[in-house]
Amino acid sequence: GVKVGSSLKGAAIDIGQAATTLDSVYFQQLDGAIRSAMCRKAASCRNQRRPGCWRLQSEQELRAFPDIVFIFSGARVPWTPKAYLQRVGRTLEFCYAFRDGGLSA
Repeated sequence: GVKVGSSLKGAAIDIGQAATTLDSVYFQQLDGAIRSAMCRKAASCRNQRRPGCWRLQSEQELRAFPDIVFIFSGARVPWTPKAYLQRVGRTLEFCYAFRDGGLSA
């Protein structure tokens, strides 16, 4: 896997919020790692419609996205594509469920 960030500082995970907010540095690293993983699968790279969003042929294509694992004080918190990508309406477009919170997240 690809390591993104090295400390808990810069992330706010709040189950009461609609989106997880990350510090810009971590957001950009995570976005880059996901895009890199998807672009190794040429067809998946072409499906990116706008930053952080992909148009899929079926919901099963979510399996092509990498799993993400957050590690907090040694505790592993898995984040599957179904958790970090959310469907846009009734379409087959899926966008990040996390956002760039700027430098002060």
